[in-house]
Amino acid sequence: MPTKTFWCEAIALNSTTGHPHWLGAHATSTPRLALRWIRTRALAIRDQVDTPERWLIDAWLRDDREHQYALDLLTTGGMYAHTIHEHALHYLLTARPIPRTAAHQPGDTCMHEYAREAADAR
Repeated sequence: MPTKTFWCEAIALNSTTGHPHWLGAHATSTPRLALRWIRTRALAIRDQVDTPERWLIDAWLRDDREHQYALDLLTTGGMYAHTIHEHALHYLLTARPIPRTAAHQPGDTCMHEYAREAADAR
């Protein structure tokens, strides 16, 4: 079985203009580290949003069942995505397994399109 790397990304999408803003990315070696990176980004976002959205982020940060779901999904080869909605901004936090050789070449995948689809679905 090939060694996996887990690619994590954070993107903000302005639903008014449709412009995506890349907030960061990180490669990890395990599903648990990928979830930790997503949680850390959620904490940073929480510190920048209004109170009602903070409560929703706090609830997600404490949701052990959701975190176990994310770990199970990543472990079995799936992609995990969590979206935070705040007024006209949608923050998309994702993690997915990729072959280790592609870990530092994310250019072939564009999460911006996924972010737009997630915002449109709302």
